[in-house]
Amino acid sequence: MDNSRRKLILIIAGSVVLLGVIGLVVSLLTSGNQQKNGTAGTGDTTSHFDPVSKETIVTQNGKAPETGGGDSTRPIFAGIDKLLNYGITTQQLSSLQFAFTQYAPTAGSSTQISLAVDDITTDRAPDPDGRFFVLSHVVVNQKDTYKLKLFYSGLSDVQLVLYDSSGQSQLFDSGVISDTNSSGDD
Repeated sequence: MDNSRRKLILIIAGSVVLLGVIGLVVSLLTSGNQQKNGTAGTGDTTSHFDPVSKETIVTQNGKAPETGGGDSTRPIFAGIDKLLNYGITTQQLSSLQFAFTQYAPTAGSSTQISLAVDDITTDRAPDPDGRFFVLSHVVVNQKDTYKLKLFYSGLSDVQLVLYDSSGQSQLFDSGVISDTNSSGDD
């Protein structure tokens, strides 16, 4: 009798632990799905993973996308800040963002400009004009791909050159833009 009572207690205790583990797993799975669907917290946000920039873009429902406190008509620049790792200054980053707003197909109609962070290449030696450059691709509104060549020198000068996705046809040249003549928010 003592042995059967011990078995019964072990069976009951095991069942309680098993139900607790199942409840924990179900709870974790449903909260993970809510976050993926953008319904975490109060349900006011949506998010998506941008495979180009490797960033998660979060927006509030019914509101303009987050632009860092700047102009709400400016696009989201995803992955652009990774250029800081390649010698671009924050002033040059501001000028680059301004240059994108000057390119007609992206001006006013772009909601997101994503830099292909896995595709960034640079030459640490300056060109004959003393400028450094970065090569990559950008994807506009998650569909239009452009090859990017960004020249930079000093602390604020940049020149954005965009090509078609094959890199064969030049579509845009911003000319030299410095932080002093861009309307960046910095």
